[in-house]
Amino acid sequence: MTVNTMPTARLMVSGPLQPDGAPEAREAGRGMVILDAAGDPVGTLAGILIDGDPGRPTHLVLCRDTAAGDYRLVAVEQVARLDAAAVRLRLTAGEVAGLPHHNPG
Repeated sequence: MTVNTMPTARLMVSGPLQPDGAPEAREAGRGMVILDAAGDPVGTLAGILIDGDPGRPTHLVLCRDTAAGDYRLVAVEQVARLDAAAVRLRLTAGEVAGLPHHNPG
């Protein structure tokens, strides 16, 4: 399944994320490593989709393979933890592989 950017959404290179239970939002930015629930790398952060109306992040754009153009959309609710170097997801590697594709075109 391919999902295109919604007309009201903006693609940003960085933005604040506040995983459930986190005391405050932290900045996530392009190039950060994205880890699955087991702590294994599944890609890098290519961008953050921001809803144009309320201005809140809705999805991460995960780059699995730049050469192949394999970008996936991850709902921000799937972010378990965020630290200075990585974003950890609540998803397994298999679940990440099944996420919808993002086609920026």
